[in-house]
Amino acid sequence: MINVKQIVGKNVVFYRKKQHLTQEQLAGLINIAPPSLSKIENGYTFPNSSTFEDLIKHLKIYEAVLEVRFYQYINILKR
Repeated sequence: MINVKQIVGKNVVFYRKKQHLTQEQLAGLINIAPPSLSKIENGYTFPNSSTFEDLIKHLKIYEAVLEVRFYQYINILKR
């Protein structure tokens, strides 16, 4: 079974690293504590709506990008 929280978390990690940001740096940019970002990245929790918007802004992605990567991941799992 696909865990959507883990997929979102993996996407956050992917785009954070693409921007060459540490967890601490990104957490500071989006105004949450580093342990909270860690929980998102490890699939334990979803970001709330304002954190989600801040992630999109600071990771320089569009919401649709997360959706596309989610569906690509699902298709890979189905093979």
